[in-house]
Amino acid sequence: MSAGTTKDEVIRLYALLLEREPESEAAISEKAGRPIMEIVAEIANSPEFSKLRVTQAQIAAETAELHELLLPDAPIDAGNAEEIARIAYVHHVRAPTIARHMAAMDRARGAAERGERFEGLGWTEPVFGSFRR
Repeated sequence: MSAGTTKDEVIRLYALLLEREPESEAAISEKAGRPIMEIVAEIANSPEFSKLRVTQAQIAAETAELHELLLPDAPIDAGNAEEIARIAYVHHVRAPTIARHMAAMDRARGAAERGERFEGLGWTEPVFGSFRR
């Protein structure tokens, strides 16, 4: 993941999470360059986001979009996206939590590739193999 979010990524996050365009160029500029997870959390914690009606299908679409945005080199198959959405829907989890777990999974994959221990998801044993198919 990159350290700073591009203007195009900010626009994509607004479309994905708020289902609209950013309100102004100033809103885009204010978010551009900041860490993407910070922007996801900010938008997802807004009153506007909380008011959006959410279905399992919407969570699946958000999950796939976020995965593509956060981990473009690690494609997710539709079955995994649907299963993540089902779990998220049942447990009332939204995009920011899913995004944090995706980022942690990518860090875990990187640690596994280096043969290092990763404890970010509560794992205490080395993770072997790859999360990518």
